[in-house]
Amino acid sequence: MRLLKAISNLFHFNRTNWKAVALCFFAAGVFWFFNALNKTYSTNIRFPIQFEYDQDRYIATRALPEHVTVNVNGSGWDLFRKRFALKEPALVIPVERPSENMKLPGAVLVPPLSTQLPDIKINFVVTDTLFVPIDQRESYTFSLYADLSQLSFREGHGRIGPVVLSANQVKLTGPKHILHQLPDSIALAPRGEDVTTRFSEAVPLVVDYSVSEPERVTVSFDVGRVTTSALPVVNEVRVRPGQKVAVEYAPQTIGVQTPADEPLPATPARLVIDCRKLPTGRHRLLPSVRALPASFQVTSVDSVTVLITF
Repeated sequence: MRLLKAISNLFHFNRTNWKAVALCFFAAGVFWFFNALNKTYSTNIRFPIQFEYDQDRYIATRALPEHVTVNVNGSGWDLFRKRFALKEPALVIPVERPSENMKLPGAVLVPPLSTQLPDIKINFVVTDTLFVPIDQRESYTFSLYADLSQLSFREGHGRIGPVVLSANQVKLTGPKHILHQLPDSIALAPRGEDVTTRFSEAVPLVVDYSVSEPERVTVSFDVGRVTTSALPVVNEVRVRPGQKVAVEYAPQTIGVQTPADEPLPATPARLVIDCRKLPTGRHRLLPSVRALPASFQVTSVDSVTVLITF
């Protein structure tokens, strides 16, 4: 019973005693913290990096790495300063011929990191390989055309005039491999719903990591009431020297959308059947339509069947 009372008295403090106990705990914590900082530790730290290259000749195709993870040994004091430093100067990595050196082994960073971090030992770079997506900067000119597939018109309405672009070409400056993958002509796809009146929209030219001149191109055309008709056509077969072509089937008319107040032309449109690149044999292909008024749109055309011999 006396033992229990003694234990109870040990943990029974008044307000003054609690202040003293808290001060003792704080002093012990500070002592332990400073003692721990005097020991040597092994840990991983993230170190800022910056790639240096000729930005007039080269361009990044993705965001470049901004940090590298490094395993280090050092005293608690040094590691504490490195981890909680307000602004650690980045390691500048010069890259020569960056389009030819897309990968950088992490091991090559150990010597420059050791120079920049003299107070700690660099064991190894945890990031095994750094990918440096940099390509040559080039400029190319592309032609433009309008793709109206994203537009919808109110029933009985449609385009009744030619499509006019504020610029027929665009100059793109960007990564070489991205520009080389683009087609010779770039589509401008304006968007709209339930269109009934003249349409005009500035369409932005967006290509990854590239700058366009101009940045926007205006697509405009007249809109009005339209009707659908069947327009007669004549065949125009194009062949190469020595090639013989027999047209086994070709449509006599095509479906067209025309302005409601405009009559069909007196002369038929031309159905061009281009066989110059086709080998011997029977082929089915989609012809192109020529000699069509600018206010007309082809709504349907059948494919043709040809037999090619030499």
